[in-house]
Amino acid sequence: MKTGIPDNEQPVQDSLMKRFRDQFSIFFVFLVFSSFIWVVIKLSKDFTSTITYNINFKNAPKGRIISGSSDTVINVGLDAKGFTLIKYHFLQKIPVINIDLTGLKIRYYAGKEEGCLPLNDQIQKIASQIGVKRDLVFVSPDTIRFEFLTKYKRQIPVLPQVSYELRPQFMLYDSVQIQPDSIWVFGPEELIDSIQFIYTEQKSFSDLSENQELELRLIKPESNLVSLSENRVKILIPVEKYTERSFELPVNIVNSGTEYALRIFPEKVIVNCLVALKDYNRVDEAMFEAVVTYDSVEMQAATRLKVNLVKYPSFVHIARVEPERIEFILIKSANKP
Repeated sequence: MKTGIPDNEQPVQDSLMKRFRDQFSIFFVFLVFSSFIWVVIKLSKDFTSTITYNINFKNAPKGRIISGSSDTVINVGLDAKGFTLIKYHFLQKIPVINIDLTGLKIRYYAGKEEGCLPLNDQIQKIASQIGVKRDLVFVSPDTIRFEFLTKYKRQIPVLPQVSYELRPQFMLYDSVQIQPDSIWVFGPEELIDSIQFIYTEQKSFSDLSENQELELRLIKPESNLVSLSENRVKILIPVEKYTERSFELPVNIVNSGTEYALRIFPEKVIVNCLVALKDYNRVDEAMFEAVVTYDSVEMQAATRLKVNLVKYPSFVHIARVEPERIEFILIKSANKP
């Protein structure tokens, strides 16, 4: 036996469902619209609200550091329309209120330097920062108290935390350059006296084949009482491609004895040096000098003398001298019995 809705009843039920959906849609639209009107009416009324802001103190008295304050936030009471308060609560992007300490009087109490700032004198400046006019009702607390320390300064070298690996045949052309290579550090005397270096952030390079110029952030000491004259420094890593150059150089004898004449074998050595390609044509044999020293004590214990390079240009790197030690003989001078 088949059961179900008779064919003549199906259109009636479909019509009822369509009418219900249409009525529900109209009801929902009116509900949303009436809710919107209610919100608009409510937000058009005046409200009093309190907003909390962090404080940033600036322009501390000359030669002083703020070591403590009674408050780090202020509460600002606003009397404004609901729409305006929504802007202040959710849309405003001012993270802090700046409080200017210019002209603040310092007094000495119980061995400490103190100061008091009435915030009622700052209301107009606070209102200007948050973008209100007469809407500002009150500021709490009404007074902020400060403690101060004497500010000292000391020049401290900057130490870059830079590591690098050079491509084969490439070398540093000069030392790593820092600008500035030292900065002023400000703070209480006992704190800045304990600081030996100001470090940069860490940076590493691999397979270097050209100069690297970069700007690195300085790592500030942990104490909030310490400040730096600079926040960043510039770093230059000078890199050049090097090649080897060799030439023959005569060996000079220094402090030759009067009783014996010194003869050396060989009389010339091969100097091998590394030079940057851009300086290759600058290298000249006259820039170098190789010597052995007449030392009677050393000669008694040695069969060979060490060859020393006492002069060579600063832009080359000496790789090796061949041979490093040379043979010698002593010949009695003819004018000695």
